[in-house]
Amino acid sequence: MLKDAPLARLPGWDQALAAAREAGEGRAFRWGRFDCCLAACDLIRAMCGRDPAQGLRGYATRTEAEAIIAQAGGFEAMIAGLARRWGCEEIQPGFAARGDAVLLGSHGEMQLPGGLALGVVDLCGRKVLLPGRRGWHRAPIGAALRAWAIPIGEAR
Repeated sequence: MLKDAPLARLPGWDQALAAAREAGEGRAFRWGRFDCCLAACDLIRAMCGRDPAQGLRGYATRTEAEAIIAQAGGFEAMIAGLARRWGCEEIQPGFAARGDAVLLGSHGEMQLPGGLALGVVDLCGRKVLLPGRRGWHRAPIGAALRAWAIPIGEAR
């Protein structure tokens, strides 16, 4: 996978994250639209102005999502590869802060393929946003297994 120019949060990223979070309230979980990977990437796109899911979009079913995940070597490998591609440094989960991406075990109402989910730390800094059956599910940040910092500032 080729490495793209690093992601960087734009000025006003926190307001953009809040607006994107609000736009997701009430949305129903839907593969290829509002699933854990694309919803997290939508939040990151709002903060950075660039889509980290570029090249992944276009699937519409769980079966199609699972095929993409299998081709990448599993969900964790796919997310780690995307993070490398976009220049996001892996950090200890305990250091994940507002707006950072985290990988967590399926939590609460959502049981996802492979038992993993991708989310983004909410503005409170203690919860991770991931899609629920309707709107956002908020998982405790302590459920994070891996985390990647989304840099603040100008991209190089």
